[in-house]
Amino acid sequence: MKLSLSTGSIYKWAGKLDDLITLCRDNIKIDGIELMFANKEILETTRLTAKNAMWLKALSHVTLHAPVKIIMNSIDENDIEIQLKKLEYIYNSINAKAIIFHVTNLPKLETLNKFNFKFIIENTTIKGKINLIEFNKIINNYNCDICLDVSHAFTWSAKEAQKYWQKLSSHIFQIHLSSSRGNHEHLPMSNLDKDYKKSIGFLGLINKPFVIESDYNDKNINFLNKDLNFINSYFF
Repeated sequence: MKLSLSTGSIYKWAGKLDDLITLCRDNIKIDGIELMFANKEILETTRLTAKNAMWLKALSHVTLHAPVKIIMNSIDENDIEIQLKKLEYIYNSINAKAIIFHVTNLPKLETLNKFNFKFIIENTTIKGKINLIEFNKIINNYNCDICLDVSHAFTWSAKEAQKYWQKLSSHIFQIHLSSSRGNHEHLPMSNLDKDYKKSIGFLGLINKPFVIESDYNDKNINFLNKDLNFINSYFF
């Protein structure tokens, strides 16, 4: 199994994405990184230093997360394509494995097919109103793999993540991992309670990359490394 960290987990620690990558490179032992582009402004202004680009290329599992509201916050189709072109450029420059899109803000299939990258689709919380049945239809239509966010699934039910695994195991490319108490709180995994622990018990049997999406609000590298060690000991 591979363990990655989303830069979205530590976005409060530095003003620029490249600085977050430097923090990870110099302070954290990790198999991969997910570059989180929360909005198109971050995507447009991100520049990676040569040293960080080389480090990312050497990691075993690097993914990109497209702007969360790429459809909602775009002016028109051309605006979407401009963002996809920038994502494609970064994807190719660091040999990334996939680009993640939220199912609630998914570009048209004909638009995605214009670009040379692997895309995967992430399931939503109950607020997104796209249940497993509808999600499965979308996956079949787009003929793609998925990012299973177990915290998102938990907002539907304690058994929802396992239902995704039973229904879509052949399509799961990676797991978004964080702890939750029902409201998708993105808690550190060392804050596991018994109900959530039971809901994700099946993950120990899955040989897929795990991407940590917990919110580490305070800049505390020691706590982050402690939480990563907990995850390694718990699952691996």
